[in-house]
Amino acid sequence: MRTTVDWGWPAQRPALMDPSHFFVQRSSKGESMLADRSALLLPLGLCCMWYFSGCSKAGSDNIAPVTGIITIDGSPAENLAVVFQPENGRPSMGSTDQSGRYELRYSSSVKGALVGLHTVLISAGAAPDSDTVNLTRRITIPAKYNTDSQLTADVKPGKNRFDFNLDSEK
Repeated sequence: MRTTVDWGWPAQRPALMDPSHFFVQRSSKGESMLADRSALLLPLGLCCMWYFSGCSKAGSDNIAPVTGIITIDGSPAENLAVVFQPENGRPSMGSTDQSGRYELRYSSSVKGALVGLHTVLISAGAAPDSDTVNLTRRITIPAKYNTDSQLTADVKPGKNRFDFNLDSEK
């Protein structure tokens, strides 16, 4: 006996929107019968566990705040992109302000970086915070700080501060 599942709306809308009305099986003779609800419990349970576990904060115990200052030849470096790339996992990113300060973000709602060893990548061209951009001073960051980065940082639980003084020579 073959059965098909009709995923459409029921003829009469139930007042409390009972989900059982949305999963109706039809036999090969056209008779309608209620689908086995137990097949829905596992996916529904997994979705609930994922949602209530705080999916955006998963592993937030392994994330620590990271700030610092970046200078080039002793002067604060503005509008630089800073990326902390862990050995395993998702990178954290930030950008420097007018005083060279940065704060990393793991996601749009979580500040910090994963605990552990990171390769640090610093590059020019971060989006400026203001509408005006000073184009008279073009900053070039040597490859040893980005594409061939030699910078590392070991993020520990608790607050972390990593200052980097870059030299403009290659």
